Parts: sequence; C-alpha cells; structure tokens
Amino acid sequence: PLDVHRLLRSAGLISGESPSQRSITDVGFQFLLKDNYRQLWAFLTEYIRDAETRSGAELSSVVSFVMQLGFRRVGQPCRLAALTRMERDIAGHLMQLGLLMPF
Repeated sequence: PLDVHRLLRSAGLISGESPSQRSITDVGFQFLLKDNYRQLWAFLTEYIRDAETRSGAELSSVVSFVMQLGFRRVGQPCRLAALTRMERDIAGHLMQLGLLMPF
C-alpha cells in the first residue's frame, strides 16, 4: 500500500514522523485553500515525483499510465487484468487515494 503520510511529508504539506507529532505546514494550509483541480494536480505531481524513488518504476511509464487514465471517459471501465504489474500498483494507489473507482 501507498504510504500517504510519507507522500504528504515529501510534498511539504505536513511535518512530523509520528502521529502525535504531525501538524500541517504553511504550505499544507495554502494547499487546502486551493481549488480541487489544483490540489489534485499538486498531489499527482508529488506522486509521480515520488514513484521512481519509491518503487524503482520508470518515470516515463508512470507518466504514460497516468496520462492514459486522463484520456479515459469518466465511468469507462478498465480491466485490471489487462494492466502490467506496475500499472496495477499505480491503479491501487490511486484507488487508495480515492482518485480511481474500482468496479
């Protein structure tokens, strides 16, 4: 599973390692004031930036798959069995974040 807290820390949105020490940063507060689309792109940008170091995935493969998803119609199903292992991992992370809906 995706370590969401690590992703938020690497984006500079929160600080602190343990749950009792976590707090929102100034950058995190500004993030909350942005519209949903800017929040989504900021989060996806950080996810893509982090993907290469986290899993060793090729940056071009991650960007390519996210772009493929971006060109799909909302509600258009996609068979997970037809995806590569790396694409299934990314799809799982996006489901965990609530950005992709499993059927």
